[in-house]
Amino acid sequence: MNITISQLANATGLTAKMIRYYEANQIVPAPQRTAADYRTYGESDISTYRFIAHARDLGFSLSDIKQLVQLRADPQRASREVKELANQQLSKVQQQIDQLQWLAKELNLLIELCPGDQSPSCPILNKLNGSA
Repeated sequence: MNITISQLANATGLTAKMIRYYEANQIVPAPQRTAADYRTYGESDISTYRFIAHARDLGFSLSDIKQLVQLRADPQRASREVKELANQQLSKVQQQIDQLQWLAKELNLLIELCPGDQSPSCPILNKLNGSA
């Protein structure tokens, strides 16, 4: 089975630009090419790019995705390496959640303090200006 980059994009949910980006950054090997120099892909490429798309959806960095792709291809891999990458990503996600919860708390407080009426006094603007 040989498909084009646009067919691969449709099958994986990635754009052709992203597929070329992953190739340029050596996340995946360069694809086979036709005599006319068009990229061609097979069933294993669909699987690999779906894997990449899912890893990206989970927030893994480009370097993490590269490492995950390499680990996926290595039958001698140690699962502890994969688990460590996942744990590191979970830690980053938890930090983002904590930051977002703090932001929500701060915004809720400012919203509660703002009278929201016709008066010019606005604690939200004061806080954004650096005032107490």
